[in-house]
Amino acid sequence: MRLLPVLALVLLAGCAPDKPADVLEAENRLPETIDFNYHVRPILSDRCFACHGPDANKREAGLRLDLEEQAKAELTESPGKYAIVNGKPGRSMLFHRIVSDDPETQMPPPESNLALTADEKAILIRWIEQGAVYKPHWAFI
Repeated sequence: MRLLPVLALVLLAGCAPDKPADVLEAENRLPETIDFNYHVRPILSDRCFACHGPDANKREAGLRLDLEEQAKAELTESPGKYAIVNGKPGRSMLFHRIVSDDPETQMPPPESNLALTADEKAILIRWIEQGAVYKPHWAFI
């Protein structure tokens, strides 16, 4: 009976996505709980909303990250895939795009002259791991 919990942990760990070493190191500096308004929204606003935000004329790939329902919906350009899957970074395209070294797939794209730090990547990944909870803007709470 003792073997069952250990086996479950091994299987869960084996299913976890590979994180770059700098992101793993940055995780040690993060708070236990990631807050959308305090930690996540500023990153998305500074690095993502220009192409994946409220301006429909500038929106890329049909992805809108400022609205939870749309951020977690099936991607129109990649059926069967999702930008954010609650608690599952390995199934979240956002995870794969922010840790990618491939200039064709990484986000933000190199030509944007924007980049995420290891700490910012770690925040976004932990937020997804913790269920990717969105909150209304602080001014409306």
